[in-house]
Amino acid sequence: MLKRIAHNGHLYFHSGTVMDFERTGGELRTRLIGINSASVLPVYCQSHDNDTFAPLERVAFCSTKEQCFLLTYRAVCLEYQKKSNDLAMIPAMRQLDRGKKLGDQILIQARAEAISYSFELSLRDLATRKTKLDSMLLAHDFSDMYAYVVTFDSDADVLCSSILYPEYDFDGRSLQDLSNPNTTMEIVAFSLLTTPAGSAFVMAWDKDSEATCRRLANSLDSFSDRGLGHGILRFIFEFCENNYIRPAWWDNLEPEIRGKISARMQRAISDEARLPGCLADDGVRAEWKVNSREWL
Repeated sequence: MLKRIAHNGHLYFHSGTVMDFERTGGELRTRLIGINSASVLPVYCQSHDNDTFAPLERVAFCSTKEQCFLLTYRAVCLEYQKKSNDLAMIPAMRQLDRGKKLGDQILIQARAEAISYSFELSLRDLATRKTKLDSMLLAHDFSDMYAYVVTFDSDADVLCSSILYPEYDFDGRSLQDLSNPNTTMEIVAFSLLTTPAGSAFVMAWDKDSEATCRRLANSLDSFSDRGLGHGILRFIFEFCENNYIRPAWWDNLEPEIRGKISARMQRAISDEARLPGCLADDGVRAEWKVNSREWL
């Protein structure tokens, strides 16, 4: 998939670990990486990974419930793995206060504690969802999966895969209260991937997340064909740090537009509270022609 948007085997990547952000003062940096470095991490060992995701990797994407489930399952598993790795880095993060003034030490320890607590809550909710998805995978029963799929007639300029606890829809309406630690949050998985005919954006969720995620998808579906790609692009940059960008597209953007995208991606990796209008139009455009919309 990544070869389709790469230039000389490279593409732009915006991401990093907790420790990376601590070293850069929380700044998200853009860099060119090779396709091999951008490969998706396996969920299982290579053999089991190949077998599990064969209907997704060895068959052209055609919007089946099984394929949407596998996109969701992979995103949830990888996020769980990433959060587990990040949580394991907290002890090292606590050591960053060595040699600093007392006030700075207090701030560093307080930040480490807050991040640790956030990761623990996220892992709790991810574990709940993953257990449900594990059962669906073993039973090969995907009837409790739902999805909204948009196809485009050309390759997208950005490819991504991630999950989100949706807080607001595209119209700024509240979807769920993320401040309540006693509630298991509803999760949506989303991916932008290449297809034989172009590309597809997939929003997918299970039955337990239906109430929140369908409202989010409905608000996206309200866009005209002309505005749909723009909305999807805003959504990806606002909420996904795991994205890969076509170099020619990024390099040809006006500096003002690159700055707006960078600001969105900075929020994607920060603990900054989202505002209801976080998905409002900011002038960033995706020149992708919509082929179809489908509900599963």
